[in-house]
Amino acid sequence: MVAQGQQADGRSVTAQAVWTARTAGDGGTELLHAVMYAERPQPAVADAFFEGIKWP
Repeated sequence: MVAQGQQADGRSVTAQAVWTARTAGDGGTELLHAVMYAERPQPAVADAFFEGIKWP
């Protein structure tokens, strides 16, 4: 997901985010939410960041 907004001081900010879920060992669900904030979208940087996140 990519969303654009404005910081309190008026500067622009872009949030690039992902969510993922998996079944937990106890039958529940584990959730992961990761967000990268920057002044402008950085798709290549965000892709590398999100691809580096692995479930243990």
